[in-house]
Amino acid sequence: METRWYRAPEALCSWNSYTAGIDIWSTGCTFAEMMSGKPLFPGQSKWHQLRLIADILGTDTLESDIVDILKHIANEKCARFLETLDETPKCDFMEIFPSATEEALEMFFGMVEVPGLLREAYSNLGSVQIIFKCIVCQLCKEFFRMRISHNLA
Repeated sequence: METRWYRAPEALCSWNSYTAGIDIWSTGCTFAEMMSGKPLFPGQSKWHQLRLIADILGTDTLESDIVDILKHIANEKCARFLETLDETPKCDFMEIFPSATEEALEMFFGMVEVPGLLREAYSNLGSVQIIFKCIVCQLCKEFFRMRISHNLA
């Protein structure tokens, strides 16, 4: 496993302040992997990682301009790289997570908001915490059921 795959964009851009939002991003990436069975952002380098994040989440969404937000927190080298990214639309997440519920996708998007403060605010909602616990519980049960079935076969 490559931990870069689970790093928040601000951590990749040399952000010097560690917040709960960084952990929430990592949890969102893990949650995405649990829903799809594979890492969502398997970057081969810091730059490739940022490119994947921009390509999948989209660079200019209604909620935020990812590149603009990250340029303000990035070191100079990272900011120059971000300026080279083309505008991309958000991916169709129903294609990436075809069996995901609307609630699961809503929770995922809350955990991978690019402004880290939005991630932190979203995670404080009690309903999100309850939904997350239920989904993780169900995914873990399914994982272990499949593992036990495979081992018995």
